[in-house]
Amino acid sequence: MWRHSKAREEVIKRIHDGAIGDVNVLRIYRVHGPVRCPAVADKPTGPYVKCKDNPLIGGHTVCIWPHREGLAALIDAAGPERFTVQWSADGIHFKRAAKVPRVHTGCGPFDADAFTNARYGRGIAWGVAQNHEKGTLCIVRFDVDLRAPKKARP
Repeated sequence: MWRHSKAREEVIKRIHDGAIGDVNVLRIYRVHGPVRCPAVADKPTGPYVKCKDNPLIGGHTVCIWPHREGLAALIDAAGPERFTVQWSADGIHFKRAAKVPRVHTGCGPFDADAFTNARYGRGIAWGVAQNHEKGTLCIVRFDVDLRAPKKARP
């Protein structure tokens, strides 16, 4: 797992030592625990204003991706919003969009829009996740149709 990785520790060390430079944007797709938003700003240089709506989403493992003109989140079996898809136009105020029968723990969807600064997120159709079967932990593929409709061209 990335959070236990020696490579991750090295990246964090280099950031703290100034070897990588300033990190203004960090895109997170899988988050452990409630999704929190300590501060928001219109520009990476600030000024930052503390977000009053904490936590944004309750749950154990939440994966987030760009969806339409906002963000979507898939929440696993933990928390009050378990087994739901949430959507937010502003990335802060999430609302339940759908209830789903099952969400694998530690899901990591494939996001074709990752790191592209797309203004319209196309959604997800598949990914990988953890699966516990008979005391064995393995990585499995999951398929899901959470694709956004094609945006009409003006």
